[in-house]
Amino acid sequence: MEDITANWHSHDVSDELFYVISGIVHIDTEYGTETLNSNDLFIVPAKTKHRARVEGRATLLIIDKID
Repeated sequence: MEDITANWHSHDVSDELFYVISGIVHIDTEYGTETLNSNDLFIVPAKTKHRARVEGRATLLIIDKID
């Protein structure tokens, strides 16, 4: 991701896992913002509104269930 803000969304049936390989990623949720650095892992529970934001460049792995 590079200089981007994802749209707000949620997943009805699955959690979503974010693992930051490099850079800094901000995960906004309806409960606040988590700032993730390299090697940080964060899980957004199902049905939680969220979005990812990157200022600059970051590499991350995102895992969720595809319906």
